[in-house]
Amino acid sequence: MDGILRTFERASDADYSEGINWYPTALAFARSLDRDERKAAGVIAVLSPRQQWDTNKDGAAKIIKAAQRFSRVVPSVAGTYVNVEKAWRIANGENPEIVVQGSRPNRWLKVQRFYQNILGDTECITVDVWAARVAVPNAPEVIAGGLYRRIEEMYQKASVVLGSITPRDLQAVCWVTKRNEAA
Repeated sequence: MDGILRTFERASDADYSEGINWYPTALAFARSLDRDERKAAGVIAVLSPRQQWDTNKDGAAKIIKAAQRFSRVVPSVAGTYVNVEKAWRIANGENPEIVVQGSRPNRWLKVQRFYQNILGDTECITVDVWAARVAVPNAPEVIAGGLYRRIEEMYQKASVVLGSITPRDLQAVCWVTKRNEAA
């Protein structure tokens, strides 16, 4: 938890502002793609693993636009075959809450939480490699199961200690700060 608190303390005003606004901006983007924000957030979430945000947004827009045109051809977008296939299923009407669970739920925690965070859940945490390294400096590339939940709990506890920021927004501010420091 100390790494989270230290990173938050180092956040510049610009880092803080970008972090606080990150998820509301992501939700606005989802709403711009489709009237069904759950559908759009689901497509964004399942395409997200190992993708830069701009690449993720581009892929989500292509998938949703093709589905809206009733195309039978899945557009070529960045991501694994499995992730693109899941995005296509959601864009074509499958329940995103079910699809984002994946066949191995502990391995899909990041995708599940990202989906929830975009839609406004402020208590769960999207733990990607940047968020993990803030909490656990030598975190592995893939964060799953027990480690994921321990890191999520660290952000939740740090949020309580700070008292002025939700766990989701704390993660986003720390993520922005860590990413900008690495640039």
